Amino acid sequence: GCDYKIAKKLETKFLNYKLPSNYLNPIDKDDRTMRRVFRDRNNLRGGKLLPQIKEAIDDSMFVVLVCTPNMTKTEDRENYVNDEIEYLIKTNRIDSCLIPLVYEGKIYSPDDYVKKERSIEEPFEEEAAPYALRKWMEQNNNHESTITVLYKNEQGEDNEEKMFLKCVATIINVPFETLWDKYQEEKKIEKRNKIKIALSLILSI
Repeated sequence: GCDYKIAKKLETKFLNYKLPSNYLNPIDKDDRTMRRVFRDRNNLRGGKLLPQIKEAIDDSMFVVLVCTPNMTKTEDRENYVNDEIEYLIKTNRIDSCLIPLVYEGKIYSPDDYVKKERSIEEPFEEEAAPYALRKWMEQNNNHESTITVLYKNEQGEDNEEKMFLKCVATIINVPFETLWDKYQEEKKIEKRNKIKIALSLILSI
């Protein structure tokens, strides 16, 4: 499905991303990659949270959640994404660990549901938050959440890249501008190299 393709693409971006040269990896100061990435199969349904997913969450500093309105389709409460979020809630890590990336739709607040006099059991058509997250938000409506929610459609030009880099900046605790400047410089170098290749081909013809 669409979400699976997004998650796969996101995993590849994490695995191929080179951290800034001045960044000191807390695990290995010589490693400039983000190779410790575990991607679940969030289309699996039913049963208990798989031991390997539970172990991966325990070993992870952050859980990045791909959010689209597909999250609220049929059997909304019976999939591993909900189990994972409930596990984060149970272990008191949802505030400090979860980073939702909203590719389509939006995450509605509990107040949005109250205003429209509807229950979270009947999500809005554009709702991108899975049931467990909606439920947690409803139960903690007065709680000052520290969850960083990033929206693709709020980033402007290079929106997907900006959202990804803001996610990386949150994970490694560096200013977004540092990563954005690095990205733009790499694009300039890539463009110059393409021009050089094109010139070489023209001259060799």
